[in-house]
Amino acid sequence: MLMARTTLFEQVGGFDPALRRVEDLDWAIRLALAGGWFIGTEETLFLQHATTGADKSYERNRDAEIALAEKHTDYLRSIRRYHLARNWPVLRYYHFKRDYLSFALQFLRIWLVNPLMATKHILATGPKRLAHERRMRAQS
Repeated sequence: MLMARTTLFEQVGGFDPALRRVEDLDWAIRLALAGGWFIGTEETLFLQHATTGADKSYERNRDAEIALAEKHTDYLRSIRRYHLARNWPVLRYYHFKRDYLSFALQFLRIWLVNPLMATKHILATGPKRLAHERRMRAQS
């Protein structure tokens, strides 16, 4: 959850109406690129209940994250992260669809471009993702 003063929100430009998903992430990226910073807390501030709907499909989320990478291409290229940002949503999509052959091939594509970054990223996010999914299955 992001919270900011209204004046800061207006200064950064508000949400991009072209993005139906990840619009909050886009705003946070623009704030950071403008020199803004964030403060985190361990305290639970609210409970979020996931809902389902056509706008929350795996395909829509993948497409929105790709659009976000495309929107910030220049910056991502400047830090050598464009390929990862552009292709990781596809990898995650294959995981959620349980298409593990496509997942493995997509990971190989990413790994061939930058093996160190791909390995670090999968090791940092993979175990947490799997643990989260186990907790979600146990709750349902």
